[in-house]
Amino acid sequence: MCTKLENPFYTLILSLLESLRSSSTRNPLIKEVKDFYRHLLSKGARILFSWVPSHVGITGNELADKSAKSATEFLTRPIVYADVRSAVNQWCHCQWQEKWNMETNNKLHVIKPVLSHWVTKLNRRCDVVLTKLRIGHTRLTHKYLLFAESPPTCIHCRDILTVKHILTDCVAVNRCRVKKKKSNLRERKRRDEIRDGFSELRDVLPRFRKLKKVQPSSVEILREAQNFIRRQKSLQELNEETASLEEENRLLENASALIGSGHGFFGINCTKAILHSFFLFIGQPCLSDDYIKSASVSFCTIKWDESILDGCKR
Repeated sequence: MCTKLENPFYTLILSLLESLRSSSTRNPLIKEVKDFYRHLLSKGARILFSWVPSHVGITGNELADKSAKSATEFLTRPIVYADVRSAVNQWCHCQWQEKWNMETNNKLHVIKPVLSHWVTKLNRRCDVVLTKLRIGHTRLTHKYLLFAESPPTCIHCRDILTVKHILTDCVAVNRCRVKKKKSNLRERKRRDEIRDGFSELRDVLPRFRKLKKVQPSSVEILREAQNFIRRQKSLQELNEETASLEEENRLLENASALIGSGHGFFGINCTKAILHSFFLFIGQPCLSDDYIKSASVSFCTIKWDESILDGCKR
């Protein structure tokens, strides 16, 4: 490390700078470097840490590299226990995963092909139920082992009663399964919308750091989230209104399709009045006379039978 006031400290190890920046490190070497750094600051020194992709051309760091290479011949410092434990755990996990990959005939391999921690709940009862479903051992499906009986069969499908059969194959609960699947799809869609919303928030929040040069407060984050939720609600209302208008247009198109060619019964003026009344009845404003006139010509070509005439008289 350079202790002169005008010389910075260069390193090609980015993780080293991140460790020096972190306040939760437990590595004794990092703590020693931090203590020495504070000591230099108390003496009035100004030290700049900079990351570079290589040490070539930097005299001080080339000497440090040479010293580091010579230090590999004899180890004077003890190995950090946390680093050893992390390396051993990673090696054991890799060995465990390799052996588990060969257990393809194991029924649990399909449930969990990649070894990792199970997702647990705060509720103990939920954890017990999930564990029984994962391993496939329940009172309903394995009670016969306690009484030395034959395996139970499904009364609907005549197959061996297992957890997998109940959850994925049995036709008796297919309706419930489809309902739950749709519910899960809606929940997944809602989660995707929330994730997209937070992605949008991540794009918005840098404005605060750029304008105020500080991290946004929790109040500002909640305000942005509230504005986003309002925009989503307005968009949902707009979609519902659009769907309603499309439904009205569909009804009008169906009504127009029912109008066939034939001899007229009403006059143009009478038809215009009827169309005006019809649009007022459905809550729409009166249209232009040109539109009403063109629509009246089509309206006058309806073939009127006796039932329609009786209805009109009444």
